[in-house]
Amino acid sequence: SEDIFKVYAEHITNREEIITQIKFDGIDSSNMITIIFKVSPGSTVVGKMIKDLRLPQGVHFNMIKRDSQFFVPHGNTVLAVKDRITAMVMPQHEISFRQWLQEMKLK
Repeated sequence: SEDIFKVYAEHITNREEIITQIKFDGIDSSNMITIIFKVSPGSTVVGKMIKDLRLPQGVHFNMIKRDSQFFVPHGNTVLAVKDRITAMVMPQHEISFRQWLQEMKLK
């Protein structure tokens, strides 16, 4: 049971770090749009680090589910087939992000 509390505490800490980072970046997280997508085998992002993706402005990847594990990605995180990515997107950048998803062959 001690491990459960440790994992929970780490999860809460990571969540708070994300919220804090969003606030530092001057983004009001209450107005963000959440978009969840999956990395497909034919995607051009497979094997690339997030920092090399040229994400549109106003987009932040805040969680990845890989197999049965959830984690907070960083710039050096390498994307893999079947990753489920949760992105927070500023409303004014939603269209450009959805276009980017299509260009990268993401679902």
